[in-house]
Amino acid sequence: DDYLIAVKKNNEGLSPRAKLIMQVLEPAYVITNKKFLDKTLELTSKDKIILVDEAFTHEVNEDALSRIRNEQIDTDPLCIICTSGSTGVPKGVVISHRAAIDFTEEASEVMEFSEKEIFANQAPFYFDASVPDLYCTIRNGATVHIMLQRTCPFPWLPTVPTMKPTAPASSSPV
Repeated sequence: DDYLIAVKKNNEGLSPRAKLIMQVLEPAYVITNKKFLDKTLELTSKDKIILVDEAFTHEVNEDALSRIRNEQIDTDPLCIICTSGSTGVPKGVVISHRAAIDFTEEASEVMEFSEKEIFANQAPFYFDASVPDLYCTIRNGATVHIMLQRTCPFPWLPTVPTMKPTAPASSSPV
């Protein structure tokens, strides 16, 4: 199977965890930008790198896209969330399109989310806690504010001046 991987970079370069994740997943491609190309080359060869800076400069192959869309099924992997790995080696948990859709539908119904919601997301995109904020936002046509972790004194209590939660605190989407 072909997988893409998103890797967080720390100030010293790629973390040992990022390198372990790459070894475990063996992704077919890695998406990065020119700014992080040198660090990405520490993980994989240039022929496996897709530069997002150049991704939209190519003509769209509508036939290939149509074929891919027609072959896709709901149990195909959407993403892989890596656990901390109790042995020190991250374990990848595969999330299918169907699982994400089912979760999003259920959460939206139970929490009564609508297009009026304003989510504050401070969880990194590679962390499973970002799923409700992002997917429920897309599903409901809502709004999400992407917050820097350093702006949240208490990560579990994100604060944004424009945030007006309509769901009770006990049913927080995060």
